[in-house]
Amino acid sequence: MSHRKLEIDDETGKWQKAMDIIAESVNTIDSCRFIRFYKRDEQGADQAISLDIAKL
Repeated sequence: MSHRKLEIDDETGKWQKAMDIIAESVNTIDSCRFIRFYKRDEQGADQAISLDIAKL
């Protein structure tokens, strides 16, 4: 990320385009919070239980 602060004079514009791509790649577009629950079955194996609390 420190490379984005450098002012490099590039006549082709490739450096600036690369820095723009890096900047776009680190932006958060969406996030989701979740809690994962498990239930132990009769054989002793853990079974995941899905709960979509984000839509509540």
